[in-house]
Amino acid sequence: MSLKLDGISSLRIANEVNRQREDYGKELIKISSGNRLSSLGANPADRARVSRMRAHSASLKMSQRNAEDGKSMIQVAEGSLNEQSSILTRLRELAIQSASGTYGDEERSYLDMEFQHLTEELDRIGKTTKWGERDLLNASMNSEQQTSFQVGASSSEHSQISYDSGNINSTSDNYNLYKLSVSDQGDAYESIETIDEAMSELSGFRAQLGAIQSRLERRGYSLDNEIVATEEGISRIADTDYAQSASKMMKHKLSMYSGTSILADLNSQESYILKLIG
Repeated sequence: MSLKLDGISSLRIANEVNRQREDYGKELIKISSGNRLSSLGANPADRARVSRMRAHSASLKMSQRNAEDGKSMIQVAEGSLNEQSSILTRLRELAIQSASGTYGDEERSYLDMEFQHLTEELDRIGKTTKWGERDLLNASMNSEQQTSFQVGASSSEHSQISYDSGNINSTSDNYNLYKLSVSDQGDAYESIETIDEAMSELSGFRAQLGAIQSRLERRGYSLDNEIVATEEGISRIADTDYAQSASKMMKHKLSMYSGTSILADLNSQESYILKLIG
């Protein structure tokens, strides 16, 4: 049985060949770009969803950076508080030493010299420890009474970690250290009690900052998981399935070749008929 094709059939075959060629090109773009949504005509709903997810992922990554910056800031403050704690320990040693009756006035004056210099150094640390332009240990210089870290992708309070930075004042003025002296035995006795109070208050500051640092670390771990899950979701939606696209390319290619072959055969038949007529 011979194959009989009229003009309409030829047109249909040509249209089908063109459609297969377009589909082949779309699959080729998917494979070359790695993105099955690269075409403007691709699933609009998925394109919109991926766009939102990418924005969310970018926000999570910035939140993660904020958490890391927050930890670094807390570590700067903690490092200074640690040194101040060492200074207070030394001040207490000097006070205990001066309180002993085995020292005379001249020897106590030498002890007091170190005592005063260390007091000034403790104050200097408290007034110069900064993160950028923010004073970390001198609350009297900060206009904000609370420090907040943006560690989430929304504007709600649940996306923030805050602590009361307005009460952290680790200076000699706050600890009443400037009035202290170990130049005589009586002053040495009074200094011990004041230094103990200062050490207790400083320990409270360290506990507060340590708790915030621990929370920021945990939030960092949580953000890691959120980012990975979001990126995996984007990948499942947008990434090209190479095996599927390669299979479709082969199907479109075979259909395109077979259609082209039929059209070529039809054209040759028409040419033969025209020769006979001629």
